[in-house]
Amino acid sequence: MKLVITGQLQQKIDYLLNRFDIEWSGPAWFTYEATDKGFPNKWKLEYFLPLDLGSHSETEWTGKHFLQRSKKLYKAHPELLKMYQGNIHSHHTMGAFFSSTDKQALTNNANEVGYPSLVVACGGKENHAFAMSYLDQWRQAHLYEAADIEIDIDIEEDEEWVKEANTIQKRYDKHKKKSKYSAYDSNQVTIWNQGDYHQRIYGLPIEMSNKLDWDQKNKAKNIVLAGGQPQVLTNDKGDHIVTLKPVEQCIDSIGVTDDQVKSELDKAKDPTERYEVAIDALETGFMDEVDFQKEVERLGSHFKPDEVDAIHAKYMEERDDADDEITEWNASFGCS
Repeated sequence: MKLVITGQLQQKIDYLLNRFDIEWSGPAWFTYEATDKGFPNKWKLEYFLPLDLGSHSETEWTGKHFLQRSKKLYKAHPELLKMYQGNIHSHHTMGAFFSSTDKQALTNNANEVGYPSLVVACGGKENHAFAMSYLDQWRQAHLYEAADIEIDIDIEEDEEWVKEANTIQKRYDKHKKKSKYSAYDSNQVTIWNQGDYHQRIYGLPIEMSNKLDWDQKNKAKNIVLAGGQPQVLTNDKGDHIVTLKPVEQCIDSIGVTDDQVKSELDKAKDPTERYEVAIDALETGFMDEVDFQKEVERLGSHFKPDEVDAIHAKYMEERDDADDEITEWNASFGCS
């Protein structure tokens, strides 16, 4: 089974994941193509409406939320009435997968025509997970997960996404003021504080990332994913523009301590990996020649001299390949 997501809807998903660091959810509409035997084998996400902003661990929209929006929605998009309605919700940085709660929801909502459900995330092993449930002739629920998820071409963002996000933000803020115990005050906490989250996702401190618009945040995120370090420059108009920070500047600002180098050495799985860490530390100035020679001798206690030479040559060859890839990444961001 396969799911196709258009570039426009994927950008809407990315916008919501970048804007909110907690889970959100809402109804989603799908179409499908069936096999010769009638099995819905190829699904396509056609539209979704975020209705609830939850917490770091859960989100759930209600029929009341949907009824408030459905009349206006179906008037603007009458084609949705002919589609299959399901659900979309985010796991944010946990990765996209179907938890036991998600699977129970699929079972509870299973029907004769099929109930589709999409999970999205901006971190973890997977960014998408899709499944559908249905009832057989004996009213038994069956679940099928998609083995393939395809993203179509990218399109510019839509102002409607911003309005929808503003709506659930207002309802969330209103509920938070009324409730003595909000989602943030619960016993469930994230291991990343808000500042750490922005630094980890965008490679920038929160006070800087908050100044960026969505396009520039996305650019910073892509630079981090590509292994680079973003920096923010200001043009003549006062706009904040994200670019790739030159490598020589990154080395000066890494701030690695001797203790951190020792920690990385100790975490190495085997002598070969430990030697690779030592080479990196030496070339970036975080290990001196004396300590590096000790690491060479340590490696020599595990391998013969010609084997040590082969390990060194192989790793340096891999580093050359990696440098070529970094050059390609730099070019993709308009850097020389």
